Amino acid sequence: MRREMVYGIMMLALLQLFCMISVQAKEKPVVGWTHTVFSINDNNPEHLLQKTDDTSESYQIASDAISNAISSKLENLQQEGKLPFQLQKNNMDMNASFTAATPIALVPIVVVDMAFDSDYRINDVRYYKSVVYSGVDLAFCCADEETGSWRILGMLPLRYYGVIGADASRTEPISREEKLQCFVRVTQDAIGQIKELKQDRSLWAELDNRSVTPETYQVTAVDISSAKAKELFGEENDSLKALIAGSFTSSYQQRTNHVLYPSRLTGGWVNDISRNLYSLQMQSPAGNLQVTMPKAAHEIRLDVTGIGKQELKLKDESAVQRDVAYKVWLAKSFTEGNEKAEVTKADIKQLSKVDTGGIRFDDSDVFRKLLIGAAVELGNQKI
Repeated sequence: MRREMVYGIMMLALLQLFCMISVQAKEKPVVGWTHTVFSINDNNPEHLLQKTDDTSESYQIASDAISNAISSKLENLQQEGKLPFQLQKNNMDMNASFTAATPIALVPIVVVDMAFDSDYRINDVRYYKSVVYSGVDLAFCCADEETGSWRILGMLPLRYYGVIGADASRTEPISREEKLQCFVRVTQDAIGQIKELKQDRSLWAELDNRSVTPETYQVTAVDISSAKAKELFGEENDSLKALIAGSFTSSYQQRTNHVLYPSRLTGGWVNDISRNLYSLQMQSPAGNLQVTMPKAAHEIRLDVTGIGKQELKLKDESAVQRDVAYKVWLAKSFTEGNEKAEVTKADIKQLSKVDTGGIRFDDSDVFRKLLIGAAVELGNQKI
């Protein structure tokens, strides 16, 4: 009788151990990675990572450099036990064979790859500057075997920027190739900043079931109600909206751990009314791919409500310089908890009082930087 009891206890312990192992195994879903970066295929000449007949070689080199950076970071995180999923590298294309082997895939989407050029004068010498912005959404997708597309379950947004000619060193216009090289560097820097993919994100919880929490969020619109901003940015309005949306999304997700979808402002998302989905065509060195996403449960609207500048009156005024304050206002459509509905961001520049060839700034450059900072601050508020 005693031997049977011991045997029963051992079997129970083994059963409990087996259950624990099974639970642990389920906690880390398998995610496939094909070492491929995708960019938006909308023939917009503003995109730096654009595949054309003239740019195919540089496009390949830039895409490979970004893919290598992602692979290196993922491998390091996996070795350190800081990935909430089991990474499965695969060299095959994202076709039916890949879908059968790995139903969940990591799809890096380059949604921001643009540069804003400006020039300024110091002592009658013209200098050139280019601010290069990078935005990569690491999208986790499940295969839609019926349509051959991939449905976005959630994503991790990365945002970074770099400046060429910030040190008054460029007296010639900056080439597109140099801007592309800068884009690759700042994207690699953004990837390098990833320290850990947090284990408590609700994105990972249901990844194996190819579904996520119904509480999803997305920036669906950025309004520019400020007449001054509309006039100042003109043709840049759409690009500015994409930058604001992406900057807010990145800081908002880092702060809240919410499941977010890519902003519909970053790229050529098409509304498929019959399927109640939004779809996006993308390109890569390995071929084209379509991704889809459903309508988010919580839609966020942002609004540039004002921009302005004013000369400051100081007690001890300079005879040759004046201080000018720049300020922007950015609002969010709905607030959570203790959030402010609107934030402001300001900066002060020293400008020449007389036309003697002193330092001159591009107003749009100053206001753009402030608006991006305001978007980060708006998304980073404590609830």
